[in-house]
Amino acid sequence: MGFTSNCIHVAILVLALALVSRARVLDPVDHSSTPEFVRIQGSQFVLRRSTFLFNGFNAYWMMTVASDPSKRHQVTEVFRDASAAGMSVCRTWAFADGSSNALLLSPGTYDERVFQGLDFVVSEARRFNIFLILSFVNNYKDYGGRPQYVQWARNAGVQVNNDDDFYTHPVVKGYYRNHVQRVITRINTITRVAYKDEPTIMAWELMNEPRCEADYSGRTVNGWVQEMASFVKSIDNKHLLEIGMEGFYGDTMPEKKQFNPGYQVGTDFISNHLIKEIDFATIHAYPDIWLAKQNEEAQNAFMGRWMESHSTDAQTILKKPLVIAEFGKSSKDPGFTSSARDLYMGAVYSSIYKSARNGGTLGGGLVWQVLAQGMQPYGDGYEIVLADNPTTAAVISRQSHAMAALSHQCKIHRQAGRQGSTRQVFEPECMEFVSALAAGRQAKLIVEITTQGITPLTLALAVAATQTGGHLICIVPHKTTKNIISNQLKQHFELDKVARIVIGDPCQVIKHYKSIDFAVIDGKYEDHLRLFKIIIDMKQKGSVVVVNSKVCRKSFGEVVKGKRGSVESVVSFPFGQGMELTRMGSSNSCRSGKSRRFYTVEELIRQQKIYLLCQFVPIM
Repeated sequence: MGFTSNCIHVAILVLALALVSRARVLDPVDHSSTPEFVRIQGSQFVLRRSTFLFNGFNAYWMMTVASDPSKRHQVTEVFRDASAAGMSVCRTWAFADGSSNALLLSPGTYDERVFQGLDFVVSEARRFNIFLILSFVNNYKDYGGRPQYVQWARNAGVQVNNDDDFYTHPVVKGYYRNHVQRVITRINTITRVAYKDEPTIMAWELMNEPRCEADYSGRTVNGWVQEMASFVKSIDNKHLLEIGMEGFYGDTMPEKKQFNPGYQVGTDFISNHLIKEIDFATIHAYPDIWLAKQNEEAQNAFMGRWMESHSTDAQTILKKPLVIAEFGKSSKDPGFTSSARDLYMGAVYSSIYKSARNGGTLGGGLVWQVLAQGMQPYGDGYEIVLADNPTTAAVISRQSHAMAALSHQCKIHRQAGRQGSTRQVFEPECMEFVSALAAGRQAKLIVEITTQGITPLTLALAVAATQTGGHLICIVPHKTTKNIISNQLKQHFELDKVARIVIGDPCQVIKHYKSIDFAVIDGKYEDHLRLFKIIIDMKQKGSVVVVNSKVCRKSFGEVVKGKRGSVESVVSFPFGQGMELTRMGSSNSCRSGKSRRFYTVEELIRQQKIYLLCQFVPIM
């Protein structure tokens, strides 16, 4: 997927996003009705009968922290900040076995205080409209895991040889099944809803990173997955189920082993995920750990192959959705910088987004891991405190809103198809960027001046308004255009609730709006340059102006000539092809060209952020 080159290209996007003000902290979402369960349809996630694409995070520690009521604010803080960044899925532990602050003290014996901590996590996730993936057990000794289960059996006088007996010994498997049943059937003490009936829970996970040194073929783990997946589904067929796999290949397709990081761990990505009770596949990605002795270039190359191979296999062999359930960059890596982390995350996000946009199986990614302020003991080098890392939060927010916008576009495509429309509703070249830019700034008042009826930008802005709880004002100079827009918004796209049509001279009407957060000017409007100048002269601090036009950038340089500000840079966004950066000359001259690219010319005038989008028609 061009992972190495993406790191370079994403740098430009990160620089642009760094200039976008950080989204304000959101209040909890008010659920007016019970949310629906996330489902699977083919190789896509579906929510409310529409494609569900997401961006999310890991926060393994939540239940443990929430078991202490005095620390529950840290869980709330992370959910609030994650929601503000647009993240909609959180993966966390539903286990703590025989360790400090244990949930499962011994087989069948639970600490109700810790269980109530998990109740709080579920209820808070629902408050902030964030879905949960809950894992039942750990592969490692941290938080008990497989070793603790085997030790319990040994303490009871059962003959067990090693930790891999977890997968085969009937007593140990019985311990595990009992825990699974106890969690799934628990009634939340806060919501009074049984976990098996709770739509906030997106999926169950059988184990965090299963491994088996006793059988590298993957057959032992495969038998265990088959048995336990069937057991889970016999109790709860409402929720999705996944294994918790890292993605290592096994003996089913030996030729695939070339994509492993030089070794096997006793799992088989193909055969394990072909089990029918498993709803979607997962991979984890830690090239800095798996290939610790190799340089960053080699690690990035591995990452590209790892993601591309699994994405292809999920689509052509498994025919199931795929989630990158863990990835990140450690501050303990040699030469670590936050900008390097932003580049790495941006490259991963770019691969996920491209797959989703092209109809691939990648439904989302979960970065490892997000903490609240003051949680240093839970840090492992990969932690991100969103409030303390604004540039990283901006990268995350952009991905979240881009994936959400893409989800909405998929819905619009589907609605248009049902109504027999043959028109291409969305041109995905830059509309996701515009929508994400507006949504990422939490723009409440969005204004579009349009002469062409409903356009891809109209839809992109309406999508952004639905995400921010804001409004879109469409200023049109002709009544005919108003009728076209309002009818299309209402009949086809159900976005009329956030959009309002205003008729009149745009240069006069625009003056009535004193708190514009985001404005888009149609370059085909005959007075678009005068309108652009009017908006600049309105001196609305922090506003963003986007001009969609096929005219040369030079004309806009003339508009701002002599004002207190300067053209800093021109960023070319050939979406799906990478990104390039060029500099404007001192005279604001520009090269005109004919390529399918979108250029943003960034102006800094009286603290306004102005993005001029110019589309050049490709040579036919």
